[in-house]
Amino acid sequence: MNKTENDTIWVVTGAYGHQLFGFNFSDSKLEEFFAILPHSKSIQTVKIYGRFLVSGSNDENINVYDLWTAKQYGTLYGHEGSINEIGFHENYLFSVSEDSKVFVWRTNDWEKLMELSSHKEGINSIAIHPTGRVALTVSKDKTLRMWNLLNGSLSVTKTLEKAASKVCWNNSAKKFALLFPQKLEIYSSENFRSIATFAPKSSPINCFAWINDSTLIVGLNDGSLSIYDVNNTKSPILTNDDLHHQRVSEISVIVPQQNNKPLNYYNIFSISSDGKLVAWKLSGLAPQNSNVKKNKKKQKQKIKLQYITHKETYCRLICLATGNKVKKTFRSLKTPNPRKRKTKTKPETKEKTQKNEKTNKKQNLKGKNKKEKAPKKKLRKKNNKKKQQK
Repeated sequence: MNKTENDTIWVVTGAYGHQLFGFNFSDSKLEEFFAILPHSKSIQTVKIYGRFLVSGSNDENINVYDLWTAKQYGTLYGHEGSINEIGFHENYLFSVSEDSKVFVWRTNDWEKLMELSSHKEGINSIAIHPTGRVALTVSKDKTLRMWNLLNGSLSVTKTLEKAASKVCWNNSAKKFALLFPQKLEIYSSENFRSIATFAPKSSPINCFAWINDSTLIVGLNDGSLSIYDVNNTKSPILTNDDLHHQRVSEISVIVPQQNNKPLNYYNIFSISSDGKLVAWKLSGLAPQNSNVKKNKKKQKQKIKLQYITHKETYCRLICLATGNKVKKTFRSLKTPNPRKRKTKTKPETKEKTQKNEKTNKKQNLKGKNKKEKAPKKKLRKKNNKKKQQK
């Protein structure tokens, strides 16, 4: 079968030493296609949206990159604190920071549309509902808040025992998960009540990612990976502790594609503090959007987490993002450069336009006066000729 560009998966990871690495994952191989130093401080979050990559750092800036050219596209300014997390929904970018604010940006022109402020301390994480109508945020002020994104108002506030470091909806948005220092809790979206708690005795959970509506994968401080079913919190479905020797920093789950069609397995990528990026294949859990016909034999298939390959970056990796590679088009970019749009040109243009209008009015008035005076001169000449004749 002939492979297309959609078979390739983009994998991007950011490091404590403000390094940013980009990899192409194809044919069970990880090939680096860029390594840059775009920020002056450590990179806290990265996200991929279509052909664009966005990174947030402790230097309070949000950088935008074009993955087709592997070059920086611009910078978004406005936050007055470290950027802790970034999220996308369709044509909108959401960013949260230590300044306790949520910014909503429009990706068509990278203009800031909305600013939400209600938290008393820095915001750690944000999760946008699949409909794009509401969002959840957790903060160091030990609260969980739900926002109405249609009008920018605060809908719900829930006080927590401890500050949560991450919030994430499951695929159907009927549940969401909160990560605390010693446990991972699952909540119902209807009443915001806890329905399941995961607290492994071997080591605390450092990160997690939903696989489907009822299954999630967690990374522990001891370097191991575990897959849990929400209905069984006591023991994991499987555990792997072979490759990561330090704490797992981030996990990303993605459904690979072939000819724009999803396949019947997952690719999982994990990073650890020792600088290792690992690619896995998870089989036995068919993705909901896959075109695989369900039958009894495939339902009884065992869940397997198989190692594929890994890369050593020799850096302390913090954040991770994945996305299916987008095909190139010949259309030119209409999106303006965010760096250029930040320059204050509006007052200057207004002054210039006002000056131009004044000068145009003066010129028009002069022209009118000249036209009005011209016939008077002709009349004077005629009167002089009549006097001479007399």
